[in-house]
Amino acid sequence: TIQTLVDGNRDDFRNNQTGRLGIDYELGPKTEAGMLVSGFRNFYGMDAVNKSTQSINGVVDSVRIIQQNEDHPLDNLSLNFYLTQKIGKTGKLSLNLDYNDYNNDNVIQYFTQHYKENGQFLSQDSMRSSMFTPISIKVATLDYSQKIAKNTEMETGFKITQSVFDNTVLIE
Repeated sequence: TIQTLVDGNRDDFRNNQTGRLGIDYELGPKTEAGMLVSGFRNFYGMDAVNKSTQSINGVVDSVRIIQQNEDHPLDNLSLNFYLTQKIGKTGKLSLNLDYNDYNNDNVIQYFTQHYKENGQFLSQDSMRSSMFTPISIKVATLDYSQKIAKNTEMETGFKITQSVFDNTVLIE
C-alpha cells in the first residue's frame, strides 16, 4: 500500500483599507448635483511550508518539501456623479454616471525539493501561477418621472452599460 502523510505550516495575513468621500450641492431651487468617490484595498498574503512523506508498505520512500508564497491584492475604485432637475410641480429628470474599476492580482510561487528516504537530495523545481483580472464597469442612466394622477406616477428612462473584463492566467 502507498501512504502519503502531509504536514503543513502556514502563516497568512490580511490587510484592508476602505475610503469614501461624497458631496451633494444645490445648484439652484430646482437643480441638485452630487459626487461620490469610494474604494478599497484588500491585501492577502501567505507563506507556507508543507512536508509530504510517501511510504510504501509502511517504509518511507521519498520526502517532498514544498514552500509556497502567495500575494493577492484586490483593489476597487468607484466614482458616481448625479444631476437632478425638477420640472414643473411634480416632474423630475435625473442623470447618473457611474464608473467602477476592480483589479484582482493573484501570484503564487511554489518551490519543491525532492529527497530520498535517507534524506539525500534528489532534485528541485519551481512553479509560479499568476492571475490578473481587471474589471471595468461604466453605467449611464437618464430617468424622467412625472406624477400624472393623485396616486399614479409615470416613469421612463434610458440606461447604457459597458463592461470590460480580462482574465490573464499564467503558469510558469
